[in-house]
Amino acid sequence: MKSNIKKLTLENFKAFHFYEFKINSNNLTVLDGPNGFGKTSFFDAVELLLTGNITRYASLEADTVDGRSTVKGSPLTYDLSLPGTEVSISAEVETGNGIFHLRRSAIKADLDEGKGLGLNLFKLYISSNNGEWQEVANEAQILEKILGPGYKQNYRLFHYVEQENNTAALKSKGSTKQKKIDHLFDVGDYREKCNKIAAIKNAISKLKTAAKKEALELHKNELSELRQSVSNNTLNAEDIVYERLISATLQPWDLETIDTKPSIISSWLEADGVLNKLKKFRQNAVIFFNSKHNNSIDKSLRPKLQAIESLLRFGGQLDGIADSRKEVMRYDFAKSLTSKLENSLHQPLNLNFEINSDIFNEFNFGLDYKEFISAAASVRSIAESADLVELAYNELLSSRDTFITKFSNTHLKHNSSDCPACGYEWGTRENLLRQLDLHRISLEALVESNGKNLKNSVDEFKTKIASPILKILEHYIATHYHTIEYKRKLIALSEEQISYLQRLKYSYTSYRIDLSRFYCKDFSLEETLKIKELEDEVRLLYREVNYDSIEEYFQEFFEQIFLSDEKSVMQLDIEAINRKHSYLKLAYIRGTHIEIASKEAEVLKLDETYRKAVYLSKALEKLVEIYTDNLSSYISSVAKGIEVLFHVYSGRLLQNFQNGLGIFIETDGKSLSFREHPNKLHDAIFSMSSGQLSSLVLSFTLALNKRYAKNSILLIDDPAQSLDDINVAGFIDLLRNEFSERQIILSTHEDEISSYMKYKFKKHNLEAESIDFKRTLHV
Repeated sequence: MKSNIKKLTLENFKAFHFYEFKINSNNLTVLDGPNGFGKTSFFDAVELLLTGNITRYASLEADTVDGRSTVKGSPLTYDLSLPGTEVSISAEVETGNGIFHLRRSAIKADLDEGKGLGLNLFKLYISSNNGEWQEVANEAQILEKILGPGYKQNYRLFHYVEQENNTAALKSKGSTKQKKIDHLFDVGDYREKCNKIAAIKNAISKLKTAAKKEALELHKNELSELRQSVSNNTLNAEDIVYERLISATLQPWDLETIDTKPSIISSWLEADGVLNKLKKFRQNAVIFFNSKHNNSIDKSLRPKLQAIESLLRFGGQLDGIADSRKEVMRYDFAKSLTSKLENSLHQPLNLNFEINSDIFNEFNFGLDYKEFISAAASVRSIAESADLVELAYNELLSSRDTFITKFSNTHLKHNSSDCPACGYEWGTRENLLRQLDLHRISLEALVESNGKNLKNSVDEFKTKIASPILKILEHYIATHYHTIEYKRKLIALSEEQISYLQRLKYSYTSYRIDLSRFYCKDFSLEETLKIKELEDEVRLLYREVNYDSIEEYFQEFFEQIFLSDEKSVMQLDIEAINRKHSYLKLAYIRGTHIEIASKEAEVLKLDETYRKAVYLSKALEKLVEIYTDNLSSYISSVAKGIEVLFHVYSGRLLQNFQNGLGIFIETDGKSLSFREHPNKLHDAIFSMSSGQLSSLVLSFTLALNKRYAKNSILLIDDPAQSLDDINVAGFIDLLRNEFSERQIILSTHEDEISSYMKYKFKKHNLEAESIDFKRTLHV
């Protein structure tokens, strides 16, 4: 099928701002220019236009770009293009059905906003008769009309040989190489059916695995056990009636209608099931309650030793705490007042008392608080006055002595008899001195008289007031001295401690223990406590308990089933438990018969499924084998269609190959391999250099193209890069002689090879031209 590209226009695509390639040759067009000037971009543009993809870029993106990257923009856009412009590839394609104008484009702004290549943004358009571009809804239909059926698969297989990884197909596994050319033999649908049958077989095989077989056997064993469990039934349903065991709570096993699974009912009836546990609990209920009684005693009457000591020492006096507090206050008052009185009798100025008037009056001293304070204040006033007079007299005497001394010293040398204070004339100096001395004696007499007055007042206060009070106070202190520390400890108890001791007293009383027999008799902290005697009294309250008969679950049953009600437990009849056992056994038998019927149906279904799976798996396995054998035979026979071509082409390209000319292709329909010799076991790729592998891939591609191509386009990117001069000559001759009806577009960066190719084609009267890419980027 004729399909020639006549014109290719690139706009804002990669390195091209705008360029129109005119391809005038129907045979050979050589893309000239150094590496890096856009020759491979030309082939990328053709691939994107015709297939909607650039395979080498898509693979590179998948292998190297982090999908989490936030970098926006596509590498396919021209760097200096404006945001509102389009990135487009247009072509004029001449076919036997006429000329088609194709265009694939995308908005640059959309590409800039997206991440990655953005190949999905490129839409295909076709030009109508009036020259308007119309978007193609069904690309495959239009492109198959222009390029032939299977154009997408065939394009990279034998219409385009790229520069990168052009030996990848040959280096893949034999089965992979075979799958890449399956569509050439038109066996895709056939192999798809074969794969579907294999998939169905695999799905069915999962129904006949060892695990499924084991599960089936397990269900059969369960069914057998169910039948066995009800085979020895001796119960008479008419003799068994419902009766409720527990009145405190409603238990699932105590219902009249039992809808529970037989396996759960069976668990109720087991040796360690709820009914046998309940029976054992009832049989040992008295022992259990005795243990609870003992535990209650331990909790109530066996507190810590410190609490027992406080109870026995202070428990009998808790009601007298208020009186003890008053007595401690009186005692402290007596001690304080005694100290103050004794001190003030020696120092009358200290007769200033700040004391509790109520407590003072409670002592009955023979005078009340006000009278006492008044008497003390009177003595204190006299003491204060005496102090002031004595101070004034002493100061006057001191001043007089100083004055007389200075006067005498001043008048030693004269005999003046005039008084220096009042001016009175005493006649002689001796009379004057005598009179001054008489005044001193008078002052001293006044000071002595004032002291006697204070002493008399203090003695009177001591005799009439202080001494009687001190006597009463000393008697009180002596009377209460031995009990006061006990009472201090008693009143030091906190409200919490008092409350606790009261509760503890109540607990002992509730058990009819008279604590008064064990309390301290005296208000003494040294009295020996009757702790052991009290413990012996408590020990008499214990009940006999065999703790080996008590199980851990007894407490749980008592709380959850009987709501901690002893009466409900004792009302439970053991024979009633035995009857409940029979009732549940009958419910188990009825439920088991229903389960047996259900289990029989389930086992029947599983068994049928397993047997059918075994049968179908074998049948499908045979069918897959038939399909595979027929497919392999068909492919093997059809593959011979390129065997001769490949052998000839590889021989021309590998003219200096050490093992001779030509490579053999072998396939059994499952695996494809290349042999240097039919008797060789290893693939030829193991003994070839990179250049020879490139020649081999060219040979294989050209053989496929020659035999199976549906259009005349053949694109080869820089084949001379990995070929030596001899191979290049053979390659050009092969293209000229075998592919003269193809439109060949190939690239090279070597001017000599380009000229040689054009020369060889033109000598054969074939069209040949070149496009200088170095010039295109400078237009």
